[in-house]
Amino acid sequence: MKFLFIETYYLGSHARFVQGLSSCSSHDIDVVSMPGENWRWRMLGAALHMVDAIPPLDGYDGIIVTDLFNLTDFKALVGQPCPPVLAYFHENQITYPQPPGDKGAFQLGIINITTALAADLVVFNSHMHRHTFLNAVPEFLNRGRDFRPMDAAENINDKSTVLYPGITLPAYRQVDAEKQMDPPLIIWNHRWGYDKNCEILFVAECCGRV
Repeated sequence: MKFLFIETYYLGSHARFVQGLSSCSSHDIDVVSMPGENWRWRMLGAALHMVDAIPPLDGYDGIIVTDLFNLTDFKALVGQPCPPVLAYFHENQITYPQPPGDKGAFQLGIINITTALAADLVVFNSHMHRHTFLNAVPEFLNRGRDFRPMDAAENINDKSTVLYPGITLPAYRQVDAEKQMDPPLIIWNHRWGYDKNCEILFVAECCGRV
């Protein structure tokens, strides 16, 4: 089968996932991507660009998108029959920590929900992510003033599953215990952002010295 992978944020874990899936899949996967920057604009407006950037869809058996994409806008703008779509959720804007006072987060959460509802299959990167997202949807939608949808989470749940991101491990090499660093070297492998709680690294370092 032949698939089109639309990745609007080709950087970091998003890019690694695209590379791993396209190289290891038994199917043919074409990739159309955008640089990994301006992620909010990717969610809000990337569909406007992608409808003109992609090849004709009649040559594909399916489409793959990720959570930083407005699938409902894309389907409305395509103007032709759309192959089945798989939406892969690396993260979501409902349960993801938001900056204090961020008034635009609600709109981004709605895009995640409508993308999941518009997809034919919703795939999460972990069972915890799937569980927390589905549990958060009803409370999130209850913030609406009226005409609150009651079955959105159930409809998403019925067509959702989990696929862990693949990893490539280096060849196993036994380490000589005498050559290990003392004290051990601790590396912070995340962004230095408010949402990553980087302060915990310094707390651990200070505690380790006591």
